[in-house]
This record gives sequence, C-alpha cells and structure tokens, in this order.
Amino acid sequence: MNRCIERARGGDPLATKHLVEALLPRIRKMAYYYARCCGEDPDDLLQEAWVGFLEGLKEIDLTIGRPEQYLIQRARWH
Repeated sequence: MNRCIERARGGDPLATKHLVEALLPRIRKMAYYYARCCGEDPDDLLQEAWVGFLEGLKEIDLTIGRPEQYLIQRARWH
C-alpha cells in the first residue's frame, strides 16, 4: 500500500486509481454514516471526503504511521 501511495503522490494516475478503489469502501461507509448522523446527502459528503483525501495525498509523509489512515482522517476532517 505504501508504494502505491508513494506513486500516487508523485502523480501516477494508475496508482491513484488503485488507491481510490482500495479505500472506496471505507470512505463510502464513513460518508454514509455521517450523512445519517447529520441529515446531509451521503453523496455530497462522499465528494467532500474525496477532496480531503486527494488534498492529503499531496502532503503525506510516508515515514510516519500508516499513510492510509492519515488519508482516511483527511477525508473525515474535510
């Protein structure tokens, strides 16, 4: 996973696609959970989560912790 994140951070579109596909179920589940909690549209929250995820990809430090967890947190915070 770290190698895929590193390549995606470098701008590899195929690596980014694989990363998105790998984390889609977790991000979707999170967005739908928060949508139920706050009465928002789940697809809107999912889109916002992806914006946070992709912004986080630009500044991720692969030497600290689990990078995929950081990206999921960025999606949640956005």
